[in-house]
Amino acid sequence: MKKNFKLAAFIMVFAAMMAFGLQSYGAQPFDKSKLEGYWVLTELNGKDAKELFKGSIPTIEFNLTDTLVTGNAGCNRYFGKFDINNQNEFLAPNLASTMMTCVYENQEPLFLETLSKPATIEINEKGELTLTNKENVVVIKFTKGEKPEEKEATAPVTMENLIGKWTLKSMADKNVSDLFKDKMPTIEFANDSTVNGYAGCNNYRSKYEINEESVITFGSLMSTKMACPSLDGENQFSIILSTPSQVTINDSILSFIKDGINVAEFSKVNK
Repeated sequence: MKKNFKLAAFIMVFAAMMAFGLQSYGAQPFDKSKLEGYWVLTELNGKDAKELFKGSIPTIEFNLTDTLVTGNAGCNRYFGKFDINNQNEFLAPNLASTMMTCVYENQEPLFLETLSKPATIEINEKGELTLTNKENVVVIKFTKGEKPEEKEATAPVTMENLIGKWTLKSMADKNVSDLFKDKMPTIEFANDSTVNGYAGCNNYRSKYEINEESVITFGSLMSTKMACPSLDGENQFSIILSTPSQVTINDSILSFIKDGINVAEFSKVNK
């Protein structure tokens, strides 16, 4: 009887130790090889990523050799070391990022804060990469995507290469020939931070600033008050100048970019 009791007690202790061991060390370790590829954010704290990020949608990529994680946070690039522990928790507490000025609304700080907190990592039956917090709530969800081709780096736009006169070439998906039947709008930058031009009916002038990230901001537009058959085109043109834009110059084409969309292009006027 005593032997049977001791055997039963041993079995119970052994079973408890095994259960504790499985809890502590993870019965099914996460297969890190499944992380390879390019992942695009679809949900953050249960909300659609497209609603939270008006410009670029955040991404994540894993360097398994160096245990590094990199990606786009919505505007800035981020990077840092990561680990996946025995409880299949994704750990990346020390993420760093660039410090560019963002010209569109997004939840970049919330994304980086959430990604930095410990969360259980999993790839579900739909092939989605999920991070679940300690309250058992899925806080981040990614799906596999195609990595875009790397664009050639362009030199920053400065006051020096802006100076001169530019003529409107296109305006998003608008038909500029219909909006401006007589003459295309212009914009002329001077080296004293002033700008002037023709808006489609009236002439205008203002001040402008451009920062190190090639984000241009105009002051209040002062314009003439001419009577015109239609101010539709002029109003749309003025709206583009009323909020900050990222600007690029390629092959004598000046582009204004808002929320990741090219909203206007100008060609350089050679005097």
